[in-house]
Amino acid sequence: MAFETFKVPGDPPLSLTRFGGQGEPVLLLHGLGGNAYWWKDCAPLLAGFEPAALDFRGHGDSGWDPSGAYGVSAFVEDVDRARQALGWDRFHLVAHSMGARVSISYAGRYGERLKRLVAIDFLAEFGKHMARKYKIAGRIAPPVYPTMEAIVPRFRLEPPETMLDRTALDRFALHCIRRVPSGFAWKMDWQLFQVRYESARPEFPRVQVPTLIVYGEKSDVMSAAQAAEVAALMPNARVAGIAGAYHHVPLDAPRELAAAISGFLRSV
Repeated sequence: MAFETFKVPGDPPLSLTRFGGQGEPVLLLHGLGGNAYWWKDCAPLLAGFEPAALDFRGHGDSGWDPSGAYGVSAFVEDVDRARQALGWDRFHLVAHSMGARVSISYAGRYGERLKRLVAIDFLAEFGKHMARKYKIAGRIAPPVYPTMEAIVPRFRLEPPETMLDRTALDRFALHCIRRVPSGFAWKMDWQLFQVRYESARPEFPRVQVPTLIVYGEKSDVMSAAQAAEVAALMPNARVAGIAGAYHHVPLDAPRELAAAISGFLRSV
């Protein structure tokens, strides 16, 4: 598949990456602090589909929200702006972590525009520990490093557990870094740590489209029991686990995840 990245004008401008391919359209959504590149290994394996990935506002190569008003509702509108820019009437939505939380709201609000939904390893709501953790992070000044050699080794996933080795992590790090006047910084607006992460539980019954809830076998974010609990609250959902994967399923097991996605999207 050939990659093509382009900007969607607006306030803020958004970045979209097409991965080529022909077939039914699939929009891929990343988690908090991620970007479209995190789908680089999984998207090309979606043979028979037309995958594209979005950088949410405040992430990757998309613009930052001028008011710093990040939240699920704003990200939902990013998804629909991406749909319009891609010229899609109806599409499949595949989303990981925070992106999966956003996809639940999108399905409840714009369900007629979706064919199927795949929601991967996400929190239904922030617990007190997570809320406190992000609140503290939001009070810290965003770090700036003098050189690429200084910033790349500092790249970590959150949570940190992964099947990737340090070489693979460094590859992803290179796509999460931007140049600033005094050196190098991360490609994310630090105000994202103040994101409004409303509980998804009231929205689960409104998700009418066929849905696959995916969890990583070793994830400490979504267990098999939690995935089953979420699926039971939806009218038309099933569950799949990805063996050996931690929370970052698209990075840990792209081939296995692509097989689960493709099988579900093609199922009757």
